[in-house]
Amino acid sequence: MDFELTPEQNMLKKSFQEFLAKECPFDVVREIRKSDMGYSPKIWKKMADLGWLGLVFEEKYGGSEGAFLDLFVLFEELGKAQLPSPLFASPVMAGFLISEAGSDAQKEAYLPRLIDGKKIFTVALPDETPVPAGRKTVISTGRNPDGDYILNGEALLVPHADVADMILFCAEDQNRSPILCLADSKSSGLRVSALRTITEERKFVVACANVRVSGKNVIAEADNAKAALERMKTKAMVLKCGEMIGGFKQVLDMTVNYASQRKQFGVPIGKFQAIQHFCAEMAIDLQGAQLIAYQAASAISSGASGEVEAAMAKAWCSDTYVNATRISQQIHGGIGFTDEFAVGLYFKHAKESELMFGHSKIKRQHIANAIGL
Repeated sequence: MDFELTPEQNMLKKSFQEFLAKECPFDVVREIRKSDMGYSPKIWKKMADLGWLGLVFEEKYGGSEGAFLDLFVLFEELGKAQLPSPLFASPVMAGFLISEAGSDAQKEAYLPRLIDGKKIFTVALPDETPVPAGRKTVISTGRNPDGDYILNGEALLVPHADVADMILFCAEDQNRSPILCLADSKSSGLRVSALRTITEERKFVVACANVRVSGKNVIAEADNAKAALERMKTKAMVLKCGEMIGGFKQVLDMTVNYASQRKQFGVPIGKFQAIQHFCAEMAIDLQGAQLIAYQAASAISSGASGEVEAAMAKAWCSDTYVNATRISQQIHGGIGFTDEFAVGLYFKHAKESELMFGHSKIKRQHIANAIGL
């Protein structure tokens, strides 16, 4: 397959690179990660003004109607920069679900506010990553006499819930069928509390105690909800692969640069065969990760479901990215494990990405099922 970018996509890629290089060097990224909000409202507004939040949405809602591959290229550059923001939670996961399954009235009500960045959305979905023993995401629903839905239970690992204006829940009815519905984050009975994560990502517990949701805010139910979730997860998984190959490329560049400058026994450590072979293996794995991730993105961009391609890309990118960051830390030595040095940040990103949408072992089972085993 030909994965060559079009001239327009190359221009987009260059504009992404220039903006991120100017607005979020590593020192700024580190400050944002440690800030109370976990993102920069100033940079968020600039991203919205540049059209990043509406890159693939319809023009009538304020989007640019770009190709999925355009968005993939953006996430590849974001993976290099490691800019913390609600971009993945709001326009990708919540935006894709509303766009895929919402009614015309719901799209008109929510997508423009999501695309212009004035409202931040997030999602509370069933667990796909390991959670503490005895805890899992269970949001159950019932109906009151007025026809509204009532949410009870708690959702774990909800991204950027502390700054979100709206939360899109995947709840269960009495038959365990999924219901996708939107609730205002300030709703009575809704409580958000922070989770401490080793990788320092912004994850929260969202607890619901008789939270009322109007019937007009139900996005999809039963089979329609399940299908919309699967389509969204496939696309989001491939965008996460874009992030990973961007981060992987940056890790390789940093490692080669360090090995070329760090001297031991009077020569750069990059002259030692063991270090050379470590870096060569990273380069081989990166080439494979780029090819398989672009194949998945191209499949979706051309209109295919991309489910198998996405599972393959996620399995390969997860494993090789984590391995590359471990090798990089080993080559860097002690400084590679500190918060002050960038490679440690990429290791955390690799571990977070490894678990999102299911570990590579789960993806391999999906692939085995797809090939008839």
